Amino acid sequence: MRIKRRLQLNAAVSVLTALIIVLVLFTGLYRINKTNYLSIIAGDIITNAFERVTLRNDYLRNNTARSKEQWFAKYEQIGGLLKSASENFRDADDRKTIGEIINNQESIRKIFSAIVANREKKGSTPEAAELSHEVEDRLLSQLNMRVYKEILLSRRLLAASR
Repeated sequence: MRIKRRLQLNAAVSVLTALIIVLVLFTGLYRINKTNYLSIIAGDIITNAFERVTLRNDYLRNNTARSKEQWFAKYEQIGGLLKSASENFRDADDRKTIGEIINNQESIRKIFSAIVANREKKGSTPEAAELSHEVEDRLLSQLNMRVYKEILLSRRLLAASR
């Protein structure tokens, strides 16, 4: 009887141990997949921010409606990524960083829209053209600072996701 009871106890402990190991394994896999997904989101935000810089430079160089539309489409794409990030990142610091990126993103849109409006405004006199050029230079300086800040914040988010 003692041997039978001991065998049953050993079997129960073995099954329980196997269940715990499987539970730990699945929990680890879930966390790895979640971390990977968060890293992909943060990396995509950085990539799209650099692509948006390229589209901005294309617009400034060529002044075409297509490059302007592409810039705004990339802006919307980054907005979707930020929405996804705000839904998936749970840490309070990460949420604060995402909030800062969203605010910065809105500032970038306003500044780029101001550049577009400045370019669409026709200056008939040389003084008006010079003033328009000076305004654009200042807006570009502000835009560059905002983009730089967005990249830094996104890199902080990427580091936090790892």
